[in-house]
Amino acid sequence: GNANSTTLTVAVLARPDLAVDVSTAATQRLQDGVNATVNVTNVGGNGVEGTFEVAVDATAANSSTRRAYNVSGLASGAGNVSVVDLTGWARANRVTGDVTVDASVEPVTNEADTDDNADAATTTVTYSDLRVRLAVPTQAPEGENVTAYLLFTNAGTAASDATNATLTVNGTTETVPVPSLAPGEVNR
Repeated sequence: GNANSTTLTVAVLARPDLAVDVSTAATQRLQDGVNATVNVTNVGGNGVEGTFEVAVDATAANSSTRRAYNVSGLASGAGNVSVVDLTGWARANRVTGDVTVDASVEPVTNEADTDDNADAATTTVTYSDLRVRLAVPTQAPEGENVTAYLLFTNAGTAASDATNATLTVNGTTETVPVPSLAPGEVNR
């Protein structure tokens, strides 16, 4: 046989490796706020020096937005959790229905693996929309009391909060309690 052999010394270098995880609630009611939680973890064997940017893109059927923030340094095994508030964008653009949230980081110097530098989650944005109708008789005998009817309808896609409505007639104000209404529900 052959008795020749060679021994090589290999140096294994510890390198950083960023992993991104984004999460959202399955549904989020617009009145309560819309947000996503982004967790960036360094799963590598060496820390990240310097600053890197985390980009968060939210896309709905009618609009999209980008939020970005910086993270300075991240030790091996450490994480950075940020809650990204998308409420202003969602309200300004009347966003409802499915919203996809993508979060990503650019590779850092000497990053070991970039396959996990992005993640996505989907949430459904719902809303409640209370509408009121006032019904009164078109004619009534002079001096007699008239009954007014208030009809409340939730025309939204989420349950409404219980609230109070006020009705003022001839300087007299009445408070009318309105219970929580399911989507499409009418309170008479």
